[in-house]
Amino acid sequence: MGLDERPRPAGLRRPAGVYPATVQTALAPGRTTYYLRAPFEWNADVTGIALVASAYLSDGAAFYLNGALVRSLRLPAGEPSYQTPATGGPATPGQAEVFSLPVSALVVGQNVLAVEVHQTTATPTDLVFGLSLTATDSQPPAIEDPTQPADRSVVEGESTTFSVGNIIGSPPFTFQWYKDGEAIPDATAATYQIPVVLVTDAGSYSLEIRNSQGQTVVSRSAVLTTTAVPVAISNPALPADVTAAQGQTIVLTVAVTGSPLLTYQWYKDGTLLEGAAGAQLTLANLTLADTGRYSVTVANRLNSVTSREALVTVTLDTTPPTVVGLDGSARQIIVTFSEPLDPATAAGAAHYTVNGGVTVLSATPDPANPSVVRLVTSLQSFGAGYVLTISGVTDRFGNAIQTSVPFRSAIVIDGDFEDWNGIPIADSLPQLTAEGLEFKDLYLAHDDRFLYLRFSFYAPVGPFPVNHYYHFNIDTDADPATGRSVAGIGAEVMIENGGGYQQKNGGFNEGTVSGLDLLLAPASPSTEFEARLSRQATYDTDGLPVFAGDNIAVVFELISSAWSLLNLAPPSGGVPYTFTALPPLSPGPLHVSLAGGQVEITWSGGGVLEARDSLNAGAWAPVANASSPYRTAATGAQRYFRLRQ
Repeated sequence: MGLDERPRPAGLRRPAGVYPATVQTALAPGRTTYYLRAPFEWNADVTGIALVASAYLSDGAAFYLNGALVRSLRLPAGEPSYQTPATGGPATPGQAEVFSLPVSALVVGQNVLAVEVHQTTATPTDLVFGLSLTATDSQPPAIEDPTQPADRSVVEGESTTFSVGNIIGSPPFTFQWYKDGEAIPDATAATYQIPVVLVTDAGSYSLEIRNSQGQTVVSRSAVLTTTAVPVAISNPALPADVTAAQGQTIVLTVAVTGSPLLTYQWYKDGTLLEGAAGAQLTLANLTLADTGRYSVTVANRLNSVTSREALVTVTLDTTPPTVVGLDGSARQIIVTFSEPLDPATAAGAAHYTVNGGVTVLSATPDPANPSVVRLVTSLQSFGAGYVLTISGVTDRFGNAIQTSVPFRSAIVIDGDFEDWNGIPIADSLPQLTAEGLEFKDLYLAHDDRFLYLRFSFYAPVGPFPVNHYYHFNIDTDADPATGRSVAGIGAEVMIENGGGYQQKNGGFNEGTVSGLDLLLAPASPSTEFEARLSRQATYDTDGLPVFAGDNIAVVFELISSAWSLLNLAPPSGGVPYTFTALPPLSPGPLHVSLAGGQVEITWSGGGVLEARDSLNAGAWAPVANASSPYRTAATGAQRYFRLRQ
């Protein structure tokens, strides 16, 4: 084996007149594998260098550069053993094989090239090997395997990738793929993939490779032939029959197999539906006129098939809407109904009343969601329980709702602090420096769902978390001996710029916290901010609740964009706070309706659903696992229901 310009064959025996007779080295016969190695020096930059090998070889070989397997010829995948036979011999015996080795395996200084020469089982005594290795920065590009890219036949709808395999030459290379002689836009990688082959992709594909010196090589043209699979219905039960009430939305689907491009056309009662040309048919806001039989025809370039006819039956909507969500705060109530409303009745402020001295001033349906109405009210008190009564609001089919829904006025994190009305300052801190980046007033509040925090500064700061960052350090068990020590408290959790981190074992960031549902406002620089944290948050390390007790303490921190502490409030002991029990909301009332052959009972405000078989006799018993909405069979003996606090 030589590291020079010409490979010198060496071997046990070589076919006469096939290989050059430069050198014949005596080797022990009868072995599957022979090992050769040669050291050489390398002291140059590898940028732009090609390491080109030219070898006479019979039969297979594994090439190692500095101990790393860098190339195998005619050997099974993976590292061979000394017993591994070659899988064959060269395609043209006596002709030197030219290929590249990766320059990334070179090291500065002494390198070692080692070669394992493996014989086939058919020619155990016929071994020929010779090698030259050339490092050059001017090797023109060449495709090692001139049979690549290969021709292929692909079923339309499948994917295919063209590649030329290994490239010989001095990098860097640029690539351009061609189809039928025309450059393919943006096809400038070493491989070209067609993710979904269509009939229009059939043709010949070639690759032009260019090096930095402008030398080029063009691959052979690979012929892509496409075949197609006819369309067939794969689920004869689709589209399925549907029965739905007025105003609902249904989706009809079809399941087919077949090669793309697939086209769809839906029909109703045999008449073409304009614009209904997708794999699904969505019928929104159903009316009685939508009742009928629906089918779809699916086609590709080979054939077309038509689905079964699905019977769509639209029934009268006789069920009034229900309230599925209600959020009140400061001067507004957001009511979410179970279905879109008649906008005229939904906008009537007289249809809504609130107890406790709160007046409904206006009602505005949400233009983006016809199931939502925004009520503007006189000022509510945070934490107070109210009852909203709705009468005369109808859905689009004239079904009127008559209900009373309890709610508790909350704080909305929107940068408008009017909903903090009546909440006292928890701590007030003096200004000690002229720069003003100091906490001023601190507030804490809570309801059943959230802990609310409000904090102000002597000068505008923020925005968070861009120009400034914030920390809420919370001692969730009011014990300074547990948690991470911060300004005299033991903080079990730290909130940093919206993320929650466990510190209950005394360490910094022991794990994350889930379910914080954190909001902070405003998003612009300000002297005052408000935030909320969910009281149902849990530690990710063990799933335990963060707020397990009623007594907590909070330390606020203002951090610079360079992560230095600007201010700490309060400087010691934290702001103590106690979660007190809020007065219960009145549950109910109960609403009873028929839904899909069942009796549906709905209510709001919690409470326990009880039942008995007689209105005047027997004991009321809780209904097991009953929550709103509760459904029960519409047949059988009579039953009576009530809601208990």
